[in-house]
Amino acid sequence: MKISALIRAMAEAGASIDLIVATVEKIEAPASPPSAPLPNARQALLPRDWQARRVRVFERDNYECRYCGKVCVDPHCDHIHPLSRGGSSDEGNLVTACPTCNLRKKDRTPEEWGVALIGGRA
Repeated sequence: MKISALIRAMAEAGASIDLIVATVEKIEAPASPPSAPLPNARQALLPRDWQARRVRVFERDNYECRYCGKVCVDPHCDHIHPLSRGGSSDEGNLVTACPTCNLRKKDRTPEEWGVALIGGRA
């Protein structure tokens, strides 16, 4: 509904001018910025220095996927033994993965997925 139609409808319904003005001001006010997202369950499991660990893992692995060997422009940091199955976020349990391999691996170990880590364990 256009604002002019809303104003007309409110006036015809007997709304006071103050209510009409307040309604229009509320509609035209800029939206408030979204509040910070609440951490999801996965974020709660990750260590506070997660971003720094990811960078160290990517650098250690030369930004190459440890499952297929592809150089990653947008690498994922994969838990070899998944967090959902008791794995840790220690750097020895983390490897660089391309998005395709990480999504295909899901919550399996490399052995369950049937793929060996290039270069052995992390």
